[in-house]
Order: sequence, then structure tokens, then C-alpha cells
Amino acid sequence: PVVQLKNSQLTLTDEVAGKAGAISIVGNQSLLVEGSEISSIGMNTIDAAVNGNNITVGGGAVTIKSSVINTTVRGAGNAGRTKLAVTKSLSFEDSWIGGAGSTLGGVRPIDVATDGSWGEVAVVGGAEPIDGSMGLKKGGNRFFSFESLSLFNGQQLSFENLGENDQRVIARVTGGEPSVLDGTINLGAKPIDLLLMNPFGFEVGPNAKFSQMGELTLFAGNAIEFDGGSVVDLETNLDLLPDSSPTGFISESRGDIQVIGATLGQTGSGLSIIGGSVDFRSGGSALSGNGSDVSIDSAKLSLTGGSLIGTVSSGGQVGGMIQV
Repeated sequence: PVVQLKNSQLTLTDEVAGKAGAISIVGNQSLLVEGSEISSIGMNTIDAAVNGNNITVGGGAVTIKSSVINTTVRGAGNAGRTKLAVTKSLSFEDSWIGGAGSTLGGVRPIDVATDGSWGEVAVVGGAEPIDGSMGLKKGGNRFFSFESLSLFNGQQLSFENLGENDQRVIARVTGGEPSVLDGTINLGAKPIDLLLMNPFGFEVGPNAKFSQMGELTLFAGNAIEFDGGSVVDLETNLDLLPDSSPTGFISESRGDIQVIGATLGQTGSGLSIIGGSVDFRSGGSALSGNGSDVSIDSAKLSLTGGSLIGTVSSGGQVGGMIQV
């Protein structure tokens, strides 16, 4: 009647047929999940539209602490659902749930605000987009500077009215807190590159999606070097922003990056992750397609709970490079 899962990993993975199987853990009297990962991961190499599997966690009194419960699919299908079947009480602390039908602990407001240094000051609410005028255009670059940049399950951040000749969005975060990315970021009508810089790091949750995007770069440092020698850091003012392409990343120290249950880089474009400690957990993965490359630059790299780094190709194409 009493079930406890402490400091454990339970992972079902099927990389061929995508039918990893459902997981059900129920303690009729009570259930404790602490410091653990529960994951169901499906990837169908035959039918890319296969759907993921469901996870049920339940009991009388359910306590979830410092844990990840996640169902994910690598492909075009829909992820499974996570069901919490609780009859008495639920305690939820410092944990991630992927595929939950509703937000736990009440709705968390979206936390996106520009700081006014490269454009107008704006606090973005639920359905309000980031307009191109909130940033500054230099050549093919569209620069944005945020005081805070976090979004949660079910929330979407859209960039609208970007220029026809914009090649990339470059956004820095200056507020001194990590960015939590557990919703959808959409760059609009055409795929362009996205580079996010936050020296305090990133937590990418299981509900994160990056839509209509070219190359994705997450950089947990404080300075970007551009072609021609220009450098953009946390204090660069708008008069010094370059119109050239980024060529390197500079930082004496880097924040950490966690990818928890999310699959990054499946758009067919490149993926770069640069941080201090980079951790992939509970099926979190770095994948690229159509011959694109994956690059991970970190002092420490770990993969747990069925996570992977890879490139995917079809029709006899040569896969991209993986650089770690």
C-alpha cells in the first residue's frame, strides 16, 4: 500500500518502433517520489508520426520532490500524457512534469520583460507577442535585451514583425536569474536563427518547443564575438551593436544548462549549447537533421534517463557532425 521511489531512475525506451510502453506507479495509501526520474521515450524510425506513451502516478497521499516525470517522443508525433491520480493530497516541490494536462500549483505568469537598453521597455503578458520594434536591427541581426526571460507549460512567446532580411534573433538576459524555458518560442513566418545569451544559465523543461526556427544557440556566458572583432556583452549599448555574423563566445565563467525531457534541434538546422555544466535528463536530447551539426561546449557534460546526442538523416544523406 506504500510505495517509495528514492534516488532512482525508471526509463522505458524504444528507438525502433516507438512503443516504449506506458508506466503506472500507484501507492494505494501513499506514494513518495524523491530525487528520481521516471521516463517513457519513444522514437519510431519507421513511422515518424508515432505518438508517445502515457505515465500514471497516483495514490492516496502523493509527494513528488526534486524529481522529473516525463513522457516524450522523438519524431513528428505527439508526446504522451502524464496523469496524476491523487485521491487525498498532493505535495509538489522542485520538480518537473512533462505532458501534464494542466499546470500544477496554479498558473504561473509568463516572465518576459525587455530592459529598454536596445529598444522600448515592455512587459509581455500571456498572448502578447514581442514586436520587432522592441529590438534593434543591424544588418541581418535583430537584437533584443531582456531583464527576464522565462515561460512555463502552456505559454507561448512569439516574435512578430521581424524584417524580411533578418537572419537571426540575438537576445541577451541581464536580470541575474536563470531563464526557465518550458513553453513555446515561435519566430514567426520564416525560419531564422535564434541565439539566447544568459550568463546565469538555462533550464529547458519537458514542455519546451522551438517553432519556425533555424539554428538554435543557448549560451550561458556574457560576451559574443562578431566578424570584424566586435564584442557584445551585458553592458554593450545600442551604438556599438554590429551588423556582422557571430563567430565566437567569450566568458571567464559560465552558467549551467539543464535540458530536462526536451528534444532540441529537430528542425533540420544546427544546434549549439555552450555552458559550464550541461546536463541532459529524463530523455532530454540534442538532435539535428538533414546533415546539420550539433555542437556542445561545456566543462562538464552528463546524460541520464535515456538522453542522447545525435544527428538524423534520411534518403541516403550523410549525417551532420557531433562536436563535444
